[in-house]
Amino acid sequence: MLIWAVLILGFCFFKGPREIGGSFLTVLVSVLHPKVLLLFALAGVYCAALILAENKLGLWHTTAIKETVYWFLGTGLALAGNATQATPNTGVWKQTVRRALRATILIEFAVNLYVFPLVVEFVLVFIVLAFIGMQVVAQHDPKIDALTPKVIDGVLIAVGVFLLTSFAAHAIFDLHGFLSRENAERVLVVPAMTLAFIPFVYLVAWYSQRELANLRKQFSL
Repeated sequence: MLIWAVLILGFCFFKGPREIGGSFLTVLVSVLHPKVLLLFALAGVYCAALILAENKLGLWHTTAIKETVYWFLGTGLALAGNATQATPNTGVWKQTVRRALRATILIEFAVNLYVFPLVVEFVLVFIVLAFIGMQVVAQHDPKIDALTPKVIDGVLIAVGVFLLTSFAAHAIFDLHGFLSRENAERVLVVPAMTLAFIPFVYLVAWYSQRELANLRKQFSL
C-alpha cells in the first residue's frame, strides 16, 4: 500500500504539480499546528504509558510492536482527532467500543498473518484499490447501469474469499504456530488498546468542548 501510495502521489504531482503541491502544503501546515502536535504528542505519551504498564503485567510483549505501531498510526491518532469534535457523553464510549470490537479486526489479522510474495501482494492490493475506487464511483454516478455495482462487489467478494481460504489453509497446516501466544496477542492488541484509549478520548472531548464554550462566551461578549 505504501508503494502504491507513493506511485499515485508521484503521478498526481506529475499531472498537476502546483495544485497538488499547494494542497499538500496546506495539509502539512495544518498538521504541524502547535495544538495538533500537542494532541498527538499527548496521545503518544498516553499509549507509551499503557504499553509500559501492560509490559510490566506481562500482557504486552515486543512481538506485538508492529501491530501496536499500526494501531497508533491508523486508529489511535484518528480517535484522538475525532475526539476534538465529539461531545463527552455515552456516545463517545459506544462509538469507541464498537470500533474496538468490530469484526474487521479479525479479518485484518487473518489477511496479514500469512502473506504472499511481494509481487502477488502488489497485484492484489492494486486490484482491491481499483475496484474499491470503481465501487465508490458506481454509487454516485447515475449513468452507470445497475449490473456494474454487482460485478464490482462480486470481484471484491471473490478476492476476500480467496484471502480467507488461503488463511484457513495455512492455519490448518500450521496449527501449532497459529495457536500460539504471539498470534493471540497480535489479534487482541488492537481491541485492547482501543478500549484502554477510551479515557484519553473522553478527556480530549471534554477539554475541546470546554474550550469551544469559552470561545463562544468571548464572541458573545
